[in-house]
Amino acid sequence: MAAVAKVLGPILVLFAALWLTGCSRSPSEALLRETIDAMHKAGEERDVGGLMEHVAEDFGGQSASMDRRALSAFLLAVRMRTEKISITRTQTQIVMRDASAEAEISFIVTDGRGLLPTQGQLVRAQTKWRFESGAWMLTSANWNEGL
Repeated sequence: MAAVAKVLGPILVLFAALWLTGCSRSPSEALLRETIDAMHKAGEERDVGGLMEHVAEDFGGQSASMDRRALSAFLLAVRMRTEKISITRTQTQIVMRDASAEAEISFIVTDGRGLLPTQGQLVRAQTKWRFESGAWMLTSANWNEGL
C-alpha cells in the first residue's frame, strides 16, 4: 500500500496542478477571441450593456476624443435608430503581449433587413485590450468607416 501511495502521490499532485492551471483564466488569445465574440453577439442583439461590460473604465476611443460615457451614448443612439443589426466579421488579427493585446478587426455592419439591406458600412477597428481581474477589457478603439 505504501508503494502505491508513493507512486500515486506525485501523479495526483501533478494532476491537481494541471487541473488548477486549466481552471485559472490567463491572458490567452483564445479568451480574448471569446470576448470579441461576446461583444459581436451583444452588438447584433443591440445589447449596449452587454457590449459595455467589456469596456474598461478608462476607455479612450477615436484618438481619445471619446470616453466610456460617450461610447455608451453613441451605441445607444445606434440602437435607437436601427431596428435590426447584422454584423459580419471579415478579419480579426491579434497581437498578444504579457497582459495586453492589440486586435485589428474588420467587419461589415448592415441594417439586417431582408436579403438586400438598405444600409451598410465597412468598419476597420484598431483596438487595445488589457487583462484585468480574469477578463479582457477594451481600453482603446479607433475605427474608420467606409463602403
